[in-house]
Amino acid sequence: MEQNEDIIKTEKKEQKAKKELTPQELQKRKKLIIFPIMILAFIGSLWLIFAPSSKKEEGSDNISTFNSELPLPGKDEILSDKKKAYEQEDLRIKQQERMRTLQDFGFDDARENSSSQEDENSNSYYNQDNQPNRPVASNSPIYTSANRYQQINRQLENFYEEPAEDLEKEELFERVTELETRLRESENIQSSTEEQLTLLEKSYELAAKYINNNQGQTATVQNIPMQKLVTGQQGKSKAVPVKAVGESVVSGLQQLISDEAFIEVYSKPRNSTFHTAITASQSSVKNTILACIHEDQSVMDGQNVKLRLLEPLQAGTIIIPKNTLLTGMARIQRERLDIDIVSIEYNGSIISVELNVYDSDGQKGLATPSTLEMQSLTEG
Repeated sequence: MEQNEDIIKTEKKEQKAKKELTPQELQKRKKLIIFPIMILAFIGSLWLIFAPSSKKEEGSDNISTFNSELPLPGKDEILSDKKKAYEQEDLRIKQQERMRTLQDFGFDDARENSSSQEDENSNSYYNQDNQPNRPVASNSPIYTSANRYQQINRQLENFYEEPAEDLEKEELFERVTELETRLRESENIQSSTEEQLTLLEKSYELAAKYINNNQGQTATVQNIPMQKLVTGQQGKSKAVPVKAVGESVVSGLQQLISDEAFIEVYSKPRNSTFHTAITASQSSVKNTILACIHEDQSVMDGQNVKLRLLEPLQAGTIIIPKNTLLTGMARIQRERLDIDIVSIEYNGSIISVELNVYDSDGQKGLATPSTLEMQSLTEG
């Protein structure tokens, strides 16, 4: 019982002690618990940040085995000329072959000159005054490198020996090159002059041939009346007369006249019993046929030009309808293009005609201010 009482007393004392704690003391106890936890978390975060990891070490080992540095861009520029690139490549290959031959020649001479090296080494023991030099060990790297350098210089001097100059051969070579250059220049001059002369001759021939032909005609497509298609004495077919088809409207119906027009006509003085001896008035007959160029064409002297009729025409007894294509031969005269139509094909039959083309201003031919022939004349 006494023990139970003691236990109860101690519990009561503890409860009293707990009840006696103030809120400030409780706050201090909380701080004592929270601050160490925060410090430990901060230290752990620092260790995680700055401590090296095993993965990084493995990555660094892998990187050390490879070249991780980026190569610098080359300074060589791209050649614009393919010929220069091929020439540079050939020179590079020749230099490589020459260096290989030098290396092979050096190794061969090194074996052959082993005995001579000993004599040179013995002679090198003495200087210019025939006094003994300071002894040098034959196995020292300086001594061996100096000997090797001297050997390479001797080999290069022997390898690049210049041949003996032959003055006669050099003079002959210079003369041959000079003659070749003169021959090329003369050929170029002859070819250019021949081309210019041919163009000038052709232009003068055309001008002399067509400059005075067919002047003074003033119709768009002139009608040259000839006899019917008959074979002449020389075997040439004669042209058929060609004319435009005109529509004549004749009416027998009575036409109504207004009173004012009737009075004006019959009020004029008239002499119905006297007849003047004069010829009947002749109405002007149209002597042209409208046509146009069928399409845009590039022609030269002697080539064909396609024309299209804008109105029907009558060749002899045959009526050719509108929009029929005609073919004429072109002739260039100065700044005019003359077109001559010799025959017309219609419904499987050939009709011989003689038609000339005139411009809308009444001049013969078509205006062509710039042609190849005129350009050749001006350039010549």
